[in-house]
Amino acid sequence: MKKRMSVNEKALAGIIAFTLFFAVFTCLAGFLIFDHVIEKLYNDKGYVVANIISHDIDHDKISEYTKTWEADDYYHEMEDYLHHVEEYSGAAYIYIAVPYEDHTMRYVYDSDTYIGDSDPIAASFDEIWNAYTKGIRPTSYLVRKSKKYGYLTSSCLPIADSSGNIVALLFVDTHMEEILSTLGKYVFYMVVISLVLMLIFCILNWMVLNRTLIKPIMFIKKNLDSFAESNATVDDSLSSIQTGDEIEDLAISVHDMEKDLVKYIDNIKSITAEKERISAELNVATQIQADMLPRVFPPFPDKKTLISMQQ
Repeated sequence: MKKRMSVNEKALAGIIAFTLFFAVFTCLAGFLIFDHVIEKLYNDKGYVVANIISHDIDHDKISEYTKTWEADDYYHEMEDYLHHVEEYSGAAYIYIAVPYEDHTMRYVYDSDTYIGDSDPIAASFDEIWNAYTKGIRPTSYLVRKSKKYGYLTSSCLPIADSSGNIVALLFVDTHMEEILSTLGKYVFYMVVISLVLMLIFCILNWMVLNRTLIKPIMFIKKNLDSFAESNATVDDSLSSIQTGDEIEDLAISVHDMEKDLVKYIDNIKSITAEKERISAELNVATQIQADMLPRVFPPFPDKKTLISMQQ
């Protein structure tokens, strides 16, 4: 036989299920929102660094390097400067490169390689190509994965020479692991805080629900069981339920029903007793009438009839 769940168990299970669902929904929504915010924050930070670098370096010298691909004294000064910016800004990589239509880029500067070295473009080529050919800063996050450099997000800024021609692109990369680590910490704290708050809510909600709904209903059930077991004896215990809502109305209705039922039972008893009294009186009258009638036929067996005497 399947085990039945009591009202207490159903209510508690419902509260726990709703609490867990709400906690999961809250954490998921918070994760998605925070993910967007933290990516934008790191991306904007990259553009702040890129704009500082763009302001400090000589764009015409960058244009020259894209043609000669040879380092000079200024190049080494710029190299030291970019190395220090990379170190103190917390950026994963800072590099200046020229993209090509064959989906490769050639480095003007990169801390991990030499001037003129090439690599395939791992990020969105269309975004990078538009930035180079039209001077449009990418609107989306440039995320790239490569075995050489890892999982990165890039801030990309076009570099124009004094004539206004785009000569190269300046990239500031941030490790996605750093972003994911921040997201992981946020999710962890979000889950812990949500579970604590949901646990408090669950306990308080259960206490209120138990006091205002479940306990009064169970008290009404107990009163009805007692009414049935005590041969319809009415007490005023239901008057203690004063919730000020439909539960109190239910208790009043049950109490009135019990009183009406007792009156009905008393009336049935009175009618039954009256019927029994009348039936007893009728039985006595019937017995008296029966006793007045002769019970032996013929009534005078020792006397002969007149006809017999004539014979």
